[in-house]
Amino acid sequence: MASFKRFSNKNNVLIRCLRLWYSTSKEKVEKQPKLAADVLKYLENDSDYSKIIEKLPRFLLRKYKTPESMYLINTKTAKEIAATVGSYINEESPVVEVNPGLGFLSKELLKCTKNHLYLYETSSHFTQHLEALQHEKSKRLTYKVADFFGMWKLAFQDKMDGGNRIPELLGDLASHDKSRIIKIVGAMPGLNFVKHLIYNIVFHNDTDQLGRTDLFITMPAHHYRMDEYCLYLVNITQKEKLPCPSDYLPLLWYFFKPHICTKTTKVIPMLEQWIPGCGVWLITGQDPPDTNKVLGPNNEDAPLPHMTIFTEFGDLNLKQKITVFKRFISWPEFEQCPFRVTMESNLPKSISQIEDDDKRRLSTHLDDIDVSDGETDDHEK
Repeated sequence: MASFKRFSNKNNVLIRCLRLWYSTSKEKVEKQPKLAADVLKYLENDSDYSKIIEKLPRFLLRKYKTPESMYLINTKTAKEIAATVGSYINEESPVVEVNPGLGFLSKELLKCTKNHLYLYETSSHFTQHLEALQHEKSKRLTYKVADFFGMWKLAFQDKMDGGNRIPELLGDLASHDKSRIIKIVGAMPGLNFVKHLIYNIVFHNDTDQLGRTDLFITMPAHHYRMDEYCLYLVNITQKEKLPCPSDYLPLLWYFFKPHICTKTTKVIPMLEQWIPGCGVWLITGQDPPDTNKVLGPNNEDAPLPHMTIFTEFGDLNLKQKITVFKRFISWPEFEQCPFRVTMESNLPKSISQIEDDDKRRLSTHLDDIDVSDGETDDHEK
C-alpha cells in the first residue's frame, strides 16, 4: 500500500510537470489574430485595396468595438484631405502627421505644402514604407516610431517621477513658446488626446511643450452625434483669447460639468443654490452696483435673452452660457459663496498606476463634460 502511494505521488509529479511544460510551450506559440471575413472580402473586391492587403498588419483586419488607432488607405481621400488642410497651413508652423501608415497622406502633404513634416507612427510594421519616404525626402521629413496621441500618459509619468519622456518624444518640436502654432493631422478614434489638451489649458499644465495646437482630425461621427457610419474631418483650434482669465478656467470647467450645466437644468434655481436671491439680476438684466467689471461680460460676449425662473441651459447657446458664467463670477457675493471651494474639492484625482502594457485605458477625468450644444456654429467649436 505504501509503495502504491509513492508510485502515485511520482505519477502526480510527472503529470504536473507535463502540464506545466504543455502550458508554457503553448504560451510561446503566438496566436494569430482572427481576421474579419467581411472586411477581407470588402478589400479583396476593390481594385485599389486588393493591391495593399499584404502591406497591412493583420491586427488592422480585425473588427474592434473601440479601435486604438485608425489608418487612411484611400489615395483619393488622401488627396482631398491634403487639399483641405493645405489651405490652412502657413510656412511658419511645423506640421505633424500621426499614424501615417503607408504614407498616402504624407506624400500629398509634401506636395501641397513647403513645411517640414514630422511623422509619428505607433506601429513598427510600416517602418519600411516610411523610411523609404524619409530617404526620398530627407530634408523635409522626420520619422519616429512613437505614440504621439498617447503623450497624455507620458505627461502623467513625467509628473510622477520628474522624467523627460515628453521632450524625448518631441525632440526639436518641443517648445515653451505658448504662442507657437503647431498643425497636427491624423485619424483619432477617441478623444483622450483632445481631453489632454483641454486639461493642460484649464489647469495650467506646461508638460506638453506643443504651443498652440491646431488639429485636423478625422474622427467617428458619434463624437458629434451625427451619422454613425461616417467619418468627419474636424478642425479643432485652440483659441488665442480664452473666455475668462486663466485663474478662473478651473471654475469654468466645473461650471460646465453635467451635474451643474445640463440641457434641462433651470438656470436661475441652479445659481441661487450658490448665491441666494441672484435670480433678480438675471431677470431684470441688471447687475449689482459693485459688480467686478473686469470679470463680467463685455461687448464681445453674447447678450442673454429674457430670463425667467423656467429658463433652462438648453435654451441658451454656448456663448450665452459663457455670458451667464461671467456674470455669475462678477457678482460681489461670488467670492463668499461655496462654489470655488466645491470646485477645488472636485478637481481631477491623481491616477494611481499606469500599466506598462497599456491595456488599461486611462482618462483625464474630463469624460463627464457635457456636449450639449448641437446648435453651436462651426467657428465656435
